[in-house]
This record gives sequence, C-alpha cells and structure tokens, in this order.
Amino acid sequence: FDSGEIADLVFFGPGREVKIISVCTQDSDVTYIKAVKAKLWATEMSIERGEVLENEFIQPYVVTTQVNEVTTVFCEQYNVRLLKI
Repeated sequence: FDSGEIADLVFFGPGREVKIISVCTQDSDVTYIKAVKAKLWATEMSIERGEVLENEFIQPYVVTTQVNEVTTVFCEQYNVRLLKI
C-alpha cells in the first residue's frame, strides 16, 4: 500500500475477495489503533481495486487478546470484524 504502513496479513481469495488482518497482542488501547489501521488498509485496497468503499469483497479484521468498549463500538460502526482469542 502507498500509505507507508504494512498490514499484518492480506489474504486474496477467489474472485474479488480480500481479507485484511491486523493482529494485536498488546493492551486494549493499541487494539483501537490496529482497528483503525485495518479499516484504512481496507479503504485503500478498495480504491486501488476500483471498488466502492463499503463492499462485501474487501473485509478488515482485527485479531486481539484484549478489547475495550471504544474499539468494540468502532468495529461495529465501521464493519471491522473483531476476533478475540
């Protein structure tokens, strides 16, 4: 991506499907930043591929061990899938 940031994992599936994974093993405040970055990477990937910004093909994910309420609300509002392990 051109933003200078690097996504933790990007999976290219069949057709137009892309899954962008951001992994966070630190405290819940850092998880919020990782969620925002996952959404930004998904937005950038949508623009690069000529997709509409909100589409079902490019999906941002955050995998984390801890999550706070602010991160949960952000993920729900901006369609970032939150996976707590």
